[in-house]
Order: sequence, then structure tokens, then C-alpha cells
Amino acid sequence: MSKQSLMTAQEKEAYRIGYERGRQEGLKKASLLIQLLASDSSEFKENILQNSKEAVEMVRILTGKGE
Repeated sequence: MSKQSLMTAQEKEAYRIGYERGRQEGLKKASLLIQLLASDSSEFKENILQNSKEAVEMVRILTGKGE
């Protein structure tokens, strides 16, 4: 999609936000791929599980942080 085809400031801002979120997601996936290549796969799997949304939420609930 070409930036010139966007007409309004709102469309330009939506494009910028979407682009940045996609970029961040891509960087996150690249980081995970590098971790997988550099470490043992069971270590990598454990890291993914520990940082999942569900695990983070459970730790928050059990520790009382964020309340």
C-alpha cells in the first residue's frame, strides 16, 4: 500500500500505527526464532510457556501484583 494513496490525516495515522504494530510483531518473532536457533528446544519451549499471557496473568494473581 502506498502512503500517497491515503487521503486524510486519520488514514495516515491508522497506517502508521498498523505499520508500527506489524513491525514490532515481526521483531518479536525474529527474536523468538533466534532464541530457538541458539538454545535447546526444551529450554525455548519452557521460555514460551513462562511468558504466555496465561502464565503472566496467573503469576499476577498469585503474587497480588497489579492490584
